[in-house]
Amino acid sequence: MLDFEQATLQAITAILGSEVTIRCCFYHLTQSSWTKIQELGLATVYKENEDIKLFCAMVDSLAFLPLEDVSAGMNYLKHNTPEGMEPFVTYFDQTYVTGTYRRVQRQQDDNEIPRVQLRLIPPRFPPEIWNVHEATIRDESRTNNLCEGWNNRYSRLVGHSHPTIWRAIQWIQADHAVVATQLVLESRGEPPKKRQKRVYKNLQTRMKNLCQDRRDGRKSVEEFLHGAGHNIRWKS
Repeated sequence: MLDFEQATLQAITAILGSEVTIRCCFYHLTQSSWTKIQELGLATVYKENEDIKLFCAMVDSLAFLPLEDVSAGMNYLKHNTPEGMEPFVTYFDQTYVTGTYRRVQRQQDDNEIPRVQLRLIPPRFPPEIWNVHEATIRDESRTNNLCEGWNNRYSRLVGHSHPTIWRAIQWIQADHAVVATQLVLESRGEPPKKRQKRVYKNLQTRMKNLCQDRRDGRKSVEEFLHGAGHNIRWKS
């Protein structure tokens, strides 16, 4: 699971091709949305207007729709965009959902008028790499927080951003011993307990229920986006 770094995505695709499935972190998707909101000068209205806050959460909620519903969800949001939020919706649609159209002029014979056609340029980050609908139903991770948590723990315990090779080896050996113990316990039927705050456990339950409701046709795209948006912005 990766951040939204295009150079990294291109390198992985070039080297591994179709042999690997690329997934991007949902948390970083929301951070990208928030960064763009700030760049567009919309941070103040976002913080002060609950309707705007909910709408932005509904945009992020596109990630939880079944993949085949993402375009329909984007169209619904484009037709129900609050005043002033059009630049943000355009950015999200062009970058993550539909892409952009480019004018292509084709030269004809000398006596004919050149024809102008529109060519669709795919989005930089297509829905296939950031959609988390199936991951949510299967109770899988939607973020790379586990890896980042390991990095933070490593930095904290080593105590230095540039430790000696010997210090780094000692820490890796200690971490290996912990993991080896966990594997032995799991082989005996004692899987390690996942530490998860109740608020996030409850959030996962609600998001999973919503995803299943949409998958099974019990909720419309509109109903799903409103429900998921409330959960994303108001987790408790």
